[in-house]
Amino acid sequence: MKLTAAKRLLIILVSVLLLVVGLGISAQPAQACSCAINLDPLSEASRSSAVFSGKVLEIREEKHAAGERIKKVLIEVDQIWKGIDQNQMWIYTAYSEPACGVDFDKGQSYLIYAMADEGGRLNVSLCSRTASIQLAGEDLQALGTGAEPEREVDLLTESADSTMNLALIIIAGGLLVIAAVGVGYLLLVKRRPRN
Repeated sequence: MKLTAAKRLLIILVSVLLLVVGLGISAQPAQACSCAINLDPLSEASRSSAVFSGKVLEIREEKHAAGERIKKVLIEVDQIWKGIDQNQMWIYTAYSEPACGVDFDKGQSYLIYAMADEGGRLNVSLCSRTASIQLAGEDLQALGTGAEPEREVDLLTESADSTMNLALIIIAGGLLVIAAVGVGYLLLVKRRPRN
């Protein structure tokens, strides 16, 4: 059976239409975050590595090797219920899609329930009860009064100092390479026989 050009065109159009309709039906909006359980404040505190409240001082965005985008958030800690003892902490939260990251705002205060990863970093997600202080009344009442930080640290300055130290090491290494190349060149020029 030989197909005419009109029949072939009709088959192609119907096939494309079915493909487009099929894709449209199967395409579901991506779920940004799906949390299995919602614990009460004391149960959440029990399973968390650290529980504390404080104000956001700094927010930095980082991109990791696997393409994962992370927000690194510096918190000025005012009360502690579990897991830490210092006045400042860096916490981490995802913000790439589909992410369960918390959307922190600089200058705002939060009650934070964090889980430590293998490297000891404190991670926060929407699946925890982490919330702005204004929305955490039930949790604060259940947790009671927290302790004040025992140790004073300045993680913002320490972070800037370590970046400066790395820059100085790179500059010093570059100068050493230039000096070595220069000395090598001078030695090579001196060894050449003169005509």
